[in-house]
Amino acid sequence: MRNMLRLLSTSLLAASCSVAYAGFTDQTLLSVGLTVADADNDRGGATTDHTGFGFRVDVSKKIHERLVLGLQASTLEYDDNAGNKLSQTNAGLDLAVLLRKSGKLTPYVLAGVGYQRSDIDPSGDEAQNNYADIGLGFFHRLNDFGLLFKADARLRRDFFDDDSTGTTDYDDIIFNIGVSIPLGRQAQAAQEAAPQRFSDEDSDGVDDSLDQCPNTEIGVAVDVNGCSDAQNGIVEEAPVPAPAPASSAPANQHSEYSIAFVPGSATPTSAGASTLDDIVKTLLHRRELIADISGGAGSGESPALAKKRAQAMRTWLFKQGVSDDRLLIDTGSVASDNNLHGMVKLRID
Repeated sequence: MRNMLRLLSTSLLAASCSVAYAGFTDQTLLSVGLTVADADNDRGGATTDHTGFGFRVDVSKKIHERLVLGLQASTLEYDDNAGNKLSQTNAGLDLAVLLRKSGKLTPYVLAGVGYQRSDIDPSGDEAQNNYADIGLGFFHRLNDFGLLFKADARLRRDFFDDDSTGTTDYDDIIFNIGVSIPLGRQAQAAQEAAPQRFSDEDSDGVDDSLDQCPNTEIGVAVDVNGCSDAQNGIVEEAPVPAPAPASSAPANQHSEYSIAFVPGSATPTSAGASTLDDIVKTLLHRRELIADISGGAGSGESPALAKKRAQAMRTWLFKQGVSDDRLLIDTGSVASDNNLHGMVKLRID
């Protein structure tokens, strides 16, 4: 039994050295479990070539980033075939140093001190003494609620005071297994995930976690969602060919749009509304442009209707997000002989 426990201790130590560190819960842990012991054969009596079994409970709390302080109590009993029994009860203080963590596994090394009482039956002898522990173990997270599996192996130096032989030190091997239950709520800071670094794979200035268009071409202007006009379905108006030198059109004129209205009213037709929406897209995309707006009245319509139509077009563009200072109304009206109801001219400011 002693050789098996030593082998387990060595294996646990090797596992502890091969993992990478991460944080550990800051909640108070209540741990309960079983204790198995291989006593020093020099004790004689019930412990010779026999294994002790018992129960253990402890309460522990992280006091530093890697330090866990715990109070523990346990019982052990050894029985031999002749009816002799050694019962041990103890209480002590453990200090565990958390090592590096991989996934859900957190190994640790420990040192502890405590007080132990031993009772021997049927002789009725008893003894009281101090002890010291060194060992190693690990916590393994079992679920998202923080329940942990806990195991450790330790070498216990028992400073035993024997009336017949004087002071004798015994070396016992103790192996503990059990579960640790978190008490209270996890601190908010510990629950929050580590902040993510800014990541921008397509170099458009929008973090990948917020980028709705992750494959934007490099150098193309994008909106707050990381999408270019092309990805949003906005098609840029084809540039108007440069006017011939003899043309009387202004040099900074960009394009002209005819707007159709319902006869006798200042309400655009469906085609006129669609044209106004196209103008909005162009103005929002080309910030250097301004709009000259003029209204017209067809045959048989009141000249005053031309002004209402001009104001209706200006209001339409303004409500769609075009700034007020880029919308200019021409006080003249569109010629009425061609039944043209409205005109918007875009030009560079």
